[in-house]
Amino acid sequence: MTHRLLPLALGSLFVGSAILPAAIPDPVRLDTGLISGTSGQTDDVRIFKGIPFAAPPVGDLRWRAPQPAAHWEGVRKAEQFAPVCMQNRGSGSSGPPQ
Repeated sequence: MTHRLLPLALGSLFVGSAILPAAIPDPVRLDTGLISGTSGQTDDVRIFKGIPFAAPPVGDLRWRAPQPAAHWEGVRKAEQFAPVCMQNRGSGSSGPPQ
């Protein structure tokens, strides 16, 4: 009788101790506010794009150490990256012109 219960006990122990990936909650709280992302290829993956990590370096902040990003109200959508900075593609650049 004991030999019959052993596989059942071991099987339930294995299933009970399996590590299940935790779904990432939406929205996520940062020190600057709440963000919501987009789904990844599986339910346990969330993708967050374009999260500001510092204040924009304009005006007096130009050529200085980065400052903290500003706080925001509500939930900020972090579903896409910001537009790419404009670049002057001079004659010394490599790659095809855009």
